[in-house]
Amino acid sequence: MIYGKAIKLNERMYPEIIKPIYQEENQYSKGVKIVKEFQMPRANGKYIALCEGDDYWTSSEKLQKQYDILEKYTCLDVCSHISTVIDDKSGKIVKTTCPLQRDGIIPVEWFINAHGERVVETASLFFRRRIYEESPPFRNILTMDTTLRIWAALRGGMYFINENIFYFLFYLQSVFPIPLLPVLKNFCFFESILLSVSLICKFLSNFF
Repeated sequence: MIYGKAIKLNERMYPEIIKPIYQEENQYSKGVKIVKEFQMPRANGKYIALCEGDDYWTSSEKLQKQYDILEKYTCLDVCSHISTVIDDKSGKIVKTTCPLQRDGIIPVEWFINAHGERVVETASLFFRRRIYEESPPFRNILTMDTTLRIWAALRGGMYFINENIFYFLFYLQSVFPIPLLPVLKNFCFFESILLSVSLICKFLSNFF
């Protein structure tokens, strides 16, 4: 309840910036694709940045720096940066995600061969809106962060800013209450993964 009051307060203070969606029933738990069904129809900007409930940015320059990069490098569609993961209970740093030791371009092959590992954190991504508007078939089957990173980096790679722009991802145990292994044993889930991988391979064969 306290979170709802805080959201409504900020909505009243910044109506042109804070635009929440209120729901009486949890649509995500019903299998509704929240971003596709609710968020994208409302997005009208040239670029998109993701920040979920367990993420936060503390640098006022984060978006400006990423905007400048994509305005400069028109051959790229996505930009990311160093991210720090923190345990919400202990306050200790769990890991720092930093795939490059300098500013540069991460090739799409890194994401293809990552086997599910996070090369960069999703909430560090800043990309052109066409990444959502022109989703390939494999993104329609499996809308995981992994397929988003592959699709976004496909045209030229992903620009990486070797700077911790004070973005922190809190590790919340409550966010994923269901153990991963039982989910992976679900046949339908496996079937979606296999179909998505097949479509990815077919789609990428046109580029390599």
